[in-house]
Amino acid sequence: MERRKLLLAARWKAIERVFEEARRRAVEGERYVELLRAIAGRHASEGAIVRLSREDTERYGGSLGVKVGEPVGISGGALVETGRQVLDYSLDEALAAVRAKMASELDRMLLSGASADS
Repeated sequence: MERRKLLLAARWKAIERVFEEARRRAVEGERYVELLRAIAGRHASEGAIVRLSREDTERYGGSLGVKVGEPVGISGGALVETGRQVLDYSLDEALAAVRAKMASELDRMLLSGASADS
């Protein structure tokens, strides 16, 4: 039983590394700034305030054509403040949604693999 728990923990750690690599590649990709501009442009007419990570604020903040607020603690993407609403287009939220959608399938695969390894 202990071996199985260790094996599952190692597999989940590997999956976490995959998500971290996806996060890193997303913000380093050639089309990333296009994504930020599209998000900002979608809400520009609403007088929105776009908030980015510290790195993105420094790198792209002046080139989005909208008001950019103080940096926030996200790894990429943007938070858009439109009046009373805050729309979360952060990379963290997108990856969390993907992970949540995949969680039951990942659990099933990991558990079936762990029982085969026992």
